[in-house]
Amino acid sequence: MRIQSVTWFFSIIITLTILCFIITPVHSQCLEDQKSLLLQLKNGLQFDPDSSAKLVNWTQSNDCCQWNGVTCDHFGRVIGLDLNTESISGGTGVVTIRVLNLQNNNLTGNITGTFPKCCALRTLDLSENLLEGHVPKSLANCANAEVLNLGINNIYGTFPCFLANLSRLRVLVLRSNKFQGNISCRGIHNNIWPNLQIIDLALNNFSGILPPKFFLQRKGMMDGTNAKSDHFSNNNFKGEIPDTVGDLKSLYVLNLSHNSLTGSIPSSVGNLTQLGSLDLSWNKLDGSIPVTLARLTFLAVLNLSYDQLVGMIPRGPQLQTFLETSFIGNKGLWGAPLTPCCKEVEPTTPTVDGRQSNTDEDGIN
Repeated sequence: MRIQSVTWFFSIIITLTILCFIITPVHSQCLEDQKSLLLQLKNGLQFDPDSSAKLVNWTQSNDCCQWNGVTCDHFGRVIGLDLNTESISGGTGVVTIRVLNLQNNNLTGNITGTFPKCCALRTLDLSENLLEGHVPKSLANCANAEVLNLGINNIYGTFPCFLANLSRLRVLVLRSNKFQGNISCRGIHNNIWPNLQIIDLALNNFSGILPPKFFLQRKGMMDGTNAKSDHFSNNNFKGEIPDTVGDLKSLYVLNLSHNSLTGSIPSSVGNLTQLGSLDLSWNKLDGSIPVTLARLTFLAVLNLSYDQLVGMIPRGPQLQTFLETSFIGNKGLWGAPLTPCCKEVEPTTPTVDGRQSNTDEDGIN
């Protein structure tokens, strides 16, 4: 049977959550009322039994805490559902248990309903579906949320500044939707998402400048050893790249490609000593490549192509190891690995240590 109302799905999960709060016996097996609600949920979903590895095995005779995709606490209360890649179709409502993974299904409709103030959600993954509408503002009630992945849907609206109070948020993925507008979050002066380590806004219609405070305030990107990434590509951002991007000491991936960014590449990028991938291509960046960029010895991916950069590529232990495709499309740019400039007198070349060196003809009288 197919879901006929997203609100119905929502009510099942909300009921599960309420029961989690009012029933607290010490119990190692699934509570019967929780099992009943999960079976109602299963019966209300349309899925392909032949390709299902989880829902198809949910039966009345088994302990629901042993069902694949279900997580229980030591009281027998359901605290997590992982139904990714179950070929579920129809609509969905939001949930307020601790973990919900509905990635890669065929869910349609809006994310409806209201997250209660007692929301215990920590992970919500609704990515790779066909969901529409706005991000519900009641999601701000889930103060313990750490992972929010709404990527690859048809969700629209503006940047969810109303989630700024989610101080534990570590991962925010909104890529490949229909969001628009700026990401400045005006009027919010507190430390927005201090623990945020991964943000992916790629493939939307965001516009305006990249606000300096947006990078400065995310202290979770300034220390630690876990790989961290910023993806802002394929939007309509304009203006300069803020110097504050250099404060994100642990950043591993920075992708600002396919926007309308102008100005020069900030020298502070050289402070990102753990950076492994940098893509600033297909913008309107001008000026020379900063010498500090040659300090980045961990770069495995570099793309500065199709901007308006000029001058000689700085020499260092890393930059000359990339193919010329990393630099093509900049008419005023030259030096290895590009074809050498054909001027009779070549200018001096900036190097990583800040000194000036001559070209390959050094020492020839």
